[in-house]
Amino acid sequence: MPEAPAGSARPNVPPRPGGAAKSRAAPAPRAKRRARPSPTRTGALGRRRLWLASGATAIVVVVIAALLAAYGTSASSNKGSARPAQGTFALSAATLQPLATVPAQTLLAAARAQPAAAAAPTPLPAGAPALTLSGKPEVLYIGANYCPYCAAQRWPLFMALSRFGTFTGVQGTTSSATDVNPSTPTLTFYRSQYHSAYLAFVAVETHGNIALPSGAYPVLATPTPAQASLLARWDVPPYVPAGAAGGIPFVDLGGRSVFVGSQYDASALAGLNFDRAVSQLAAGQTKTARAARAAAGYLVRDLCRLTGDLPAGTCAGAAGFGP
Repeated sequence: MPEAPAGSARPNVPPRPGGAAKSRAAPAPRAKRRARPSPTRTGALGRRRLWLASGATAIVVVVIAALLAAYGTSASSNKGSARPAQGTFALSAATLQPLATVPAQTLLAAARAQPAAAAAPTPLPAGAPALTLSGKPEVLYIGANYCPYCAAQRWPLFMALSRFGTFTGVQGTTSSATDVNPSTPTLTFYRSQYHSAYLAFVAVETHGNIALPSGAYPVLATPTPAQASLLARWDVPPYVPAGAAGGIPFVDLGGRSVFVGSQYDASALAGLNFDRAVSQLAAGQTKTARAARAAAGYLVRDLCRLTGDLPAGTCAGAAGFGP
């Protein structure tokens, strides 16, 4: 993204004329006074001078406005636009309510009943440092709006995390229309907020989903050095399969377990209408919906391990299955 110009936001302004004219000797008075111009000539000259002055002023104003606009665009790009990312759309709380309220016991039961339908996160070594934020276990998600596997994984993440807290500002979107599983309906965590008494959730959506003329996707956010170090440390074998190393989505569950990619096969969602996808996932009747629930069940299990089995209503029965 373009960088903001160095220095002040005020554009360079030509220096004011110096006082050289004042230092020159005044011309000697003429013997005769020159005739005063006629009022008509004075008016024409005045209008011409006024027009020229107005035109010059207008040009200067346009140039300054263009410079300020260019600076403002660059500066806002560096800071991140206050508007939603291109390719996203607003969602009401009611739209996602069916997924936010799937009981934790239903998710846990799905993971127990069909352990092969979804992959469980990989435990990290016992000596791995805990990942925390403001005294709470942190769940770090790094993905991108264009990524089809991120699109799949956000659904179980949303379902599981909603059992421990509340999301606001979540937007709807789709994965890239030109990648595998094109236009998979999903939500995006870009500029969303998560409120929980038990967990902290940090989401980094690095890119948008509509390619620029260059073919690249627009940058939305960049991992911090600390987040990049976690990627370098855990987004490699043996914690992820060799073929998935360096991929996204990357999720670190409090420094206790990680996974990269999607936990389940969501290819059946590609091209679906957003509301229809929500309806299918909430009903839990299709193979894909059951797999998404199983994935969310594994997440609930690992999140309960982070929170010390709190809240009790969510974590009842979370222990005792899986690695």
